[in-house]
Amino acid sequence: MSYKSIDRTLEEVRYVNNRYNPSLITFWDETFTANRRRLIEFCSKYNLPTKWTCDTRADSLDENKIIAMINGGCEHIGIGVECGTDASLEYIGKKESIATIERVGELLEKHSLKWKAYCIIGFPHETEDDIRKTIEFVKKIKPARIVLSFFTPYMGTSFYEECLQSNLITTDFDLAMFSHQSPHNHFCPKINKSTWDSLRKELSKEVDDYNSEAIKVWR
Repeated sequence: MSYKSIDRTLEEVRYVNNRYNPSLITFWDETFTANRRRLIEFCSKYNLPTKWTCDTRADSLDENKIIAMINGGCEHIGIGVECGTDASLEYIGKKESIATIERVGELLEKHSLKWKAYCIIGFPHETEDDIRKTIEFVKKIKPARIVLSFFTPYMGTSFYEECLQSNLITTDFDLAMFSHQSPHNHFCPKINKSTWDSLRKELSKEVDDYNSEAIKVWR
């Protein structure tokens, strides 16, 4: 894989910082911490007053990386937790474990680095119990914020093909009606539509209540 050099990246960040004076810079790279050498170099060279944030995976973080990020100006991060059981993580092909996510959550709390947890409910295999376990788990690991999404079978994914084969969608499926926050999403056949609608509203409120203090200060 080819990367832009850290010096070039920082040159562009300085330009944005000097021209627009942002309060926070976001690096839209879902595996920003995966390459240890690049991350450490970036953090050691970052000397701007503007804080930054990024997304990543739990299994690409460790204590030394977290410390480097804090020292290098990181304000908070986002981590894709997705599900609350090892069986569900295996089903979606996450290639992570609950234990790994818990360990990273403890390290982030230890070093007071704020983080948000992304989670998704409503996968085709899920029961109501599976979904509740996801919310219970993500609250247990104590992120500053929870970002709740609803499963959507996007074209080109294995889930799209699975939903076609299971007759959850048809080939003339109107994707414009659905998104990670759409109330129209219902692709879990083990939960009837009425129960799903009630569950979605209940858990959305639960997450909103959890986030109520964090969103007052979150940038």
